[in-house]
Amino acid sequence: MPVNCNFCGHSNDRIIAKENGLIITECQKCGLVYVNPRPTDDEIKKFYQQYLHPATSSRWKEVTVSLFHTDIKRIERYQPEGRILDIGCGFGFFLSLMQKRGWEVYGCDLSEAGVKYATEYLKLTGIKYGPFQKHIYPPNYFDVISAWYVLHHAADPRQVLRNAHASLKKGGIIAIRVPNHNLFKWLWWLKKFDCHALRSLLRTIRKETADPRVPYNVLDPPVHLYAFTPEILASFLEDTGFSIVRIYNDGMVNRGNFFNRIIDGTITHAADIIKQISKDKTDISISFSIYAKKV
Repeated sequence: MPVNCNFCGHSNDRIIAKENGLIITECQKCGLVYVNPRPTDDEIKKFYQQYLHPATSSRWKEVTVSLFHTDIKRIERYQPEGRILDIGCGFGFFLSLMQKRGWEVYGCDLSEAGVKYATEYLKLTGIKYGPFQKHIYPPNYFDVISAWYVLHHAADPRQVLRNAHASLKKGGIIAIRVPNHNLFKWLWWLKKFDCHALRSLLRTIRKETADPRVPYNVLDPPVHLYAFTPEILASFLEDTGFSIVRIYNDGMVNRGNFFNRIIDGTITHAADIIKQISKDKTDISISFSIYAKKV
């Protein structure tokens, strides 16, 4: 069943793409891009039972640990200690690092395998199975709430942000990282020039980050349900009671081979330069992290 825009509530959207049999639309009022109609809750739950597999835990740790160390430095710049909740905590590697630094850690995830690994292997006790919106956390409880590559998966991002606002202490920090739609939307344009050579190149460039059978996919639903730009996500946060602290350009997770890392580093460096030259008006980073404070 079609849904209204999760940000502005309007139903005036236009179809801009179709991926994996699902329709992707853009709100004509605010510009939010989303899958419409959405997969059912049962379909999403079934997908996440396969998304994280115990056999891939070491690889997940390898590709994410570098960004997690960067995240820790950023977070402790604003909040040096306290209580943190990681929404979509996966296998728990980020929370394990935070706990070793003295933080009181909590997390939740839709993957039973991820929650089991975090509790049984990493011995994290504050981990819950299921979506963040269905868990009841005390109001004004956390100093920091993080959501790394999570919000674009959520069926109801607005409710996630509202619940996060309620659970944060006043002045508490929310830290969110998502792919940057400003960059990935160009894949739809590239598809106009589809050929074997271009598909092969994109499969090589997008190694470990996209289904090789569909190299032009941008959202790749049901993996992702929304696409955010820094401007739209900043407005989303301000509309739900937050004040933007800073937006960081981020590269890709540490994936693929040396060639992939060179490509990722080049795009990230170029995005930083373009952002500076345009005085923050143009952002084509691979992904971005946005830090905001509860007001």
